[in-house]
Amino acid sequence: MPRPVLILLLVLAGYSSPGQSFTTFNYSIEDGLPSSEVYEIFEDRNGFIWFATDHGVVKFDGEKMRVYQVKDGLTDPVVFGFQEDEKGRIWFRTFSGRLCYYEAGKFVPYPYNDQIVKIARNGLVHFAYLADRDEMWFSVRNRVG
Repeated sequence: MPRPVLILLLVLAGYSSPGQSFTTFNYSIEDGLPSSEVYEIFEDRNGFIWFATDHGVVKFDGEKMRVYQVKDGLTDPVVFGFQEDEKGRIWFRTFSGRLCYYEAGKFVPYPYNDQIVKIARNGLVHFAYLADRDEMWFSVRNRVG
C-alpha cells in the first residue's frame, strides 16, 4: 500500500464517525401521568401514544396528556394493555377482566364482561378481537373462550 494512502487511512481512523442517534423522553406524574406505574405503552394508527397505568389510561398527542379513568367510562382503573382492531377501536385489558374499547371519543364496555369475569375467576385475561368476523377470542391461564 502506498505511503500517502496509509497516512490518509490513519488520519481518517482518528475521526469519530457519528452513527444514528435517538432522543429519549421520560414522562412522570409532573408531566401529566396519573401514576408512576406504567404497564404498557402503545401507539395507535393515528399516532397517539397511550399509557396503561394503575390509575387509568393516558392519551398523549405529543404535547398534552389526557387522563381517562372509571368516571370517563373505563371498566376498571387498572389497565394492563391495549389492542387496536381493524375498525380503529382501541381495546383495553384490565385487572378485573372487564374489557372496553375507545371509539369516537367514548368508552364502550364489552357487553359480555359478566361472562368473561365468571370464566376468568380472578385470572388475567388476554384477548384478540377479530373485527372482520365480529368475534372476540380470549384466554385466561390455560383456558380459551
